[in-house]
Amino acid sequence: MPNAMEKLVYKLKSQWDTILECERVVEKERCCEELQKRRLEERKEETKQFLVEAEKHEVWKFRGLVTIKKEREDKEAWLRKNPNPLHKLKQKRRFLQKDYHKGDFFQFDADDWASTMATDEIYKRDFSAPMWEDKMDKSILPKIMHVKNFGRIGRTRWSDLLDEDTTDRSTP
Repeated sequence: MPNAMEKLVYKLKSQWDTILECERVVEKERCCEELQKRRLEERKEETKQFLVEAEKHEVWKFRGLVTIKKEREDKEAWLRKNPNPLHKLKQKRRFLQKDYHKGDFFQFDADDWASTMATDEIYKRDFSAPMWEDKMDKSILPKIMHVKNFGRIGRTRWSDLLDEDTTDRSTP
C-alpha cells in the first residue's frame, strides 16, 4: 500500500515550535537538574558540618559536666576534711510555723561563720525553732483553723474560695 498522506494541520505562527526553542527548553531542564544536584550536595555537606558541630558541642558539654562534677567532689572532700562547726543545717519547719529573724540591731559581737562566735547565750539561740503558739501541733485542728492569725482582727475572713461551694440553690 502506498504511503498515505498525513492530514495537514495548520498552526498559528505563535504556536510554532522551532528547533532553537526545543533546545532552549532541554537546556533549561538540564540546568534545573544540575542545580538540584548541586543543592543536594550542598545540603549533604551542611548536614555533615552540622553533625560535626553537634558532636563538638556534645564533647564540650560532657567536658563541662565532668569539670562541674570534679569541682563538686573536691568541695565535698574539703568539707569532709574541714567541717564547719558553726554551719548548721536548717531544721524542718512545723506546719504554719512563723519565721523569726534574729535581727541585726544591738548585736555588738559578730556571730557569722567567718568571724569569731560570741560567747553570750543570745548569740547561740536557734531562731528557726518553734516558739509560743508554734509549739502546738496545728495539723490536728479543724480545717478552718489551718490559717495564720485565726480569730484575730488582722486576718481576713476568706483566704480563697477553692474549698467553698459558692452555688446558692435556695434562690429560684
